[in-house]
Amino acid sequence: MQKLLYLGFAFPPGVARSFAAVNPAGHQFETEMLRALQQFFEIRCVTLIPREAAQAPRADDHAEGIEPALILQEYKPEIPARWRAVQQLQEWFDRTTASGWIPDALLVYNLSPVYNRFVRSLQESNRRIPRILLLADSSSLGSRISPWKRFRRSLKPLYVSDGTAITWFDGCISLSPETRRFFEPRNVPWMWMPGGVSGEAADLDSAREGPISFGYFGALAPHSGILPFIKCFLRTSLPGPLHICGYGKLSEEIRKFRDPRLKFAGRLRSTNECLQFAMQCDVLVNPRPPSHGNENNFPSKLFQYALTARAILSSRLSGTEQVLGPAAFFFDPTEFEADLSEKLAIIGTAPRKELGQRGKAIRERVLHEYAWRRQAERIAQFISGLSFPAASTAGSQD
Repeated sequence: MQKLLYLGFAFPPGVARSFAAVNPAGHQFETEMLRALQQFFEIRCVTLIPREAAQAPRADDHAEGIEPALILQEYKPEIPARWRAVQQLQEWFDRTTASGWIPDALLVYNLSPVYNRFVRSLQESNRRIPRILLLADSSSLGSRISPWKRFRRSLKPLYVSDGTAITWFDGCISLSPETRRFFEPRNVPWMWMPGGVSGEAADLDSAREGPISFGYFGALAPHSGILPFIKCFLRTSLPGPLHICGYGKLSEEIRKFRDPRLKFAGRLRSTNECLQFAMQCDVLVNPRPPSHGNENNFPSKLFQYALTARAILSSRLSGTEQVLGPAAFFFDPTEFEADLSEKLAIIGTAPRKELGQRGKAIRERVLHEYAWRRQAERIAQFISGLSFPAASTAGSQD
């Protein structure tokens, strides 16, 4: 079995529930992916998390999380913290490889100062270990940066642009199909993998009466498009309610709306609570706009949406049409208000039976095509195809 070194940001077991508002989507993504990959690789994980989380006592329930081989701490002031983390990571790696555990491949979750520095040092060494980037998101790739901002950033210790950092990798697994253009022109192997689902389909069939109801759960931040969506919905004459729950700095602004159709539930702490929330809704909406680097990521909430078997309305962005399929509703995010308003009006008059059928079709498609066990096999094949002979030989010496 090949050896895989993974650098990420997931919490250790028993910690995530105490920090529910910190990295909720990323933690679940990393945990489910790594569990699925364990059938293909012997994995050692490194995680970089806030100091308070690193030092927090663990809950008795260790179901959520992967035990890391090394925990790096993030704290203020960030510059000395990052330098310390770089040093700890390099020292741990040297000790680990000296003891005989030599990875056949390195998989790195996103571009960050600490991990970028390690990847660069590995590239400059004589070790032929393939370096694979798991690109979940980037707010700067493909965007224009003013010369003044570029100059100010160049003065920051450990800073390197995402456009430069991606050149230090031998391959890329990306959540968005739009990032292909940054790798294939340089003949760097690239694969689209938007994420996956684990578990079984939720049985949420319940009798709902009255006008069609809409819902959203997830981040309450500018990149999610939640405020423009709420304003757009409240300008319509739709009689049904809009249920909102989530986390983020826009919570207080959302509470200020006084329209009785808006039902704000605050933050939900678990997947089960999200599923119970969905029982109130006929349609779940993903309103992400084409900004904030959204073209370089995939909205992971869509996989949770799909498990609820509710109808889905989503912006056309980052491969959402390919994942959800023809049973979902879509609007053009470049014509955000006009097209979203039109689609809301159409869906608001649709028969509830039709919406239920669409929701079940989406759930069946996602469970079949994007189950983590299937996605993990694709990831493993991609990584194994990049393994250098020298790395494979070294990795077998144990």
